Amino acid sequence: MHRSATGLLAAAARRLSSSSSLRSPLDLLNVIAPEGATSRGIKMSVDAYNADGFSVNGVHLHGDVLVFTHAALLWKPASQAITPASLAILPAVTPPIDVMLFGTGDRIVYLPDNVGEFLRSHHIKYEVMSSFHASATFNVLNAEDRQVACLLLRVADTPDTAS
Repeated sequence: MHRSATGLLAAAARRLSSSSSLRSPLDLLNVIAPEGATSRGIKMSVDAYNADGFSVNGVHLHGDVLVFTHAALLWKPASQAITPASLAILPAVTPPIDVMLFGTGDRIVYLPDNVGEFLRSHHIKYEVMSSFHASATFNVLNAEDRQVACLLLRVADTPDTAS
């Protein structure tokens, strides 16, 4: 049974409104992650997907998602393009991301050169694959306690190019 994201978002909003201020993009992740997730070792797992979105830890998220070891976010950049600006939060994540997986829908869509340069400049290794394979690889690497993250694009929205 899928829990509604509404309850989780309401709890995150209460924590956000009670916090004095956000000092960095990572503070927002700390608000969205389940209370005490990192200290209790709660790990994210991509359970399922369909044309509408992804199920992460039993919660269906409508749309594209960015999944970290202990948190999952809806990912909706200003444009459909994957750009360095749309990935600006990645270097702020601690501990640093070792491997970033890009699930580009039902087929592989290679990233623009400037995205690869951005990731390499922050010492983030990356792989591009279908969303099915990216979610499965994320689950395995996260279970192995690797510092992994993945961006999963819905299968129905696979662009002709990622740029």
